[in-house]
Amino acid sequence: MTTDQFSMRMAVVETNAQDLQEAVEIASKIERQDERDLTLLDIAEMQARSNQIQAALYTASRIVDATDQTAAMEAIAVGQLDAGDQTGALHTAKLIPAEIIRSRVVMHIAIAQARSGNVQGAIETVKEIDYPLRRSVVLHDLAFTRAKDGDFPGALAAARGIGSELARARAYRAIAAVQTQRGKMELARCWINTLTSPIEKSSALLGVANGLLDNGGIPPDASCEQLHLVNPSRD
Repeated sequence: MTTDQFSMRMAVVETNAQDLQEAVEIASKIERQDERDLTLLDIAEMQARSNQIQAALYTASRIVDATDQTAAMEAIAVGQLDAGDQTGALHTAKLIPAEIIRSRVVMHIAIAQARSGNVQGAIETVKEIDYPLRRSVVLHDLAFTRAKDGDFPGALAAARGIGSELARARAYRAIAAVQTQRGKMELARCWINTLTSPIEKSSALLGVANGLLDNGGIPPDASCEQLHLVNPSRD
């Protein structure tokens, strides 16, 4: 057995025994960089799961390989998010070297913020996401969350920030459905009539139809104009 192999085994033993600091010291003595980095990555992930965030960050900082270090930082940020520390998770996420991984983690943080009621935090966090598709995912979730909370102006503001027309149309459909389910079809019609994109308008009208179906159909006192509203083929 080589010295590196012995050190790796000892590090694993110490990790399993939860003496993570000692495991880091043993792993640091491994001569081969790839083996040392992989062992430190395992330890950092264990520290993150044990909510030893500062220790995990220190361990991650000793990893040389960028890919392994990125994986360690991602594990730490996810661990913080799972523990409810959204602020800490965002701080850690910003330290992730690989931009594509960083934006993915930030996306999940923003969604968690929106769903936990931290709307302003989610709005600020989404600005950190450079990938349009991931920004759209967060803004759609934010729009839907705000609609469910009854904040329809806020929901529409989030939807308007979506760059893709198709993704924006899906967000409008979700908002219109929720608004109609809450008995506010007239209000939904007001903003739907301002939409200039046929795709967005027809999608929103479909949302109204879905909302009515969820409510058991057309209200008994619905006017002809309201009946027309739920027939997108006539627009």
